Amino acid sequence: MPAGGSVTLGIQSAADSSTGKQRVVQRYTFSVASLNGGTTTANDLLLFALPHHRQRMAQPDPNPPSALYWSDPRGNIRTVVGTTWDLAYDMPDVRLYSGVAVPSQYLQPVVDQLLGTDRKAMVDPAAAQVNRAMPQMADMARTALIADELASAVPSSSSATRADLAGAAYNLRQRLRTALSAWLMPAVDAGADRGLVYDNKWGGIVSYGPMRTACRDCEDRDNAYGNPLAHYGPLLYTAAAVAADPGFAWSGAEASALRAIVRSIANPRYDDPYFPPARAMDWWAGHSWASGLTSGGNDVSFGRFQEVRKVSVYCRVIPGKRLGWC
Repeated sequence: MPAGGSVTLGIQSAADSSTGKQRVVQRYTFSVASLNGGTTTANDLLLFALPHHRQRMAQPDPNPPSALYWSDPRGNIRTVVGTTWDLAYDMPDVRLYSGVAVPSQYLQPVVDQLLGTDRKAMVDPAAAQVNRAMPQMADMARTALIADELASAVPSSSSATRADLAGAAYNLRQRLRTALSAWLMPAVDAGADRGLVYDNKWGGIVSYGPMRTACRDCEDRDNAYGNPLAHYGPLLYTAAAVAADPGFAWSGAEASALRAIVRSIANPRYDDPYFPPARAMDWWAGHSWASGLTSGGNDVSFGRFQEVRKVSVYCRVIPGKRLGWC
């Protein structure tokens, strides 16, 4: 029977991977004890594995010939034998730019639509709540990236249009840089009621407004770590989109603040004294959670409650590549 265990995380290079992609490897090491006091070996531990475990299991054999089966709402679970489980997750192949060309017949209408949009009329994200500001900034960032792609797609003879698109992207990045800086480096001592601060109690980055008023339900429960991927994934995506222009590269205290946000929501380390490992990710269950410290109202206490799956990629892979962290 299992008497205890440990979990470690590692990275497998694409060259060593059976899939040809870089993979995150999660190793479960179980300690065992005999029910009758006898000796045990690694081949004596029989455990049920969930379907997503077997899909990613490098060892032991995920499909032994004499397995026992059990019907479960999550799928058919079956037995595997061994005290060490290696679960390998392929790193997703994501890009900041789409890489898909706009069909020539639609290029000019798309350019006209972007340049005709009143970007100054966008709500100022620096003055909004965290759960509203971050998606707004991500939308603005995506507009800047579209302008980049369109500028490279228009004919070289249309130099004026290229300049207009480059100017639109620059102005958006300038506004976003100012807005992000207000969140990353808040002047709380000067009376600012917006910004991101460190929570000494739970070890995480939260919005200063709910923290100041001790409001657990404000700003979509940000102070209770509700929906951390949905709140801060768009922020990190925005930071990466801003830094796509080398003239807006992050450095100094702002770059450190961005790294702290990654550590707050997706920390890979167990020895970090300031942030817990993988705050929102339940590796055993195979999905992330959005409920945070509280569960009530429309929340559920079990199930695949992640809400926005794509932001878990945005907040890890894209910023890491674009900001030079991986």
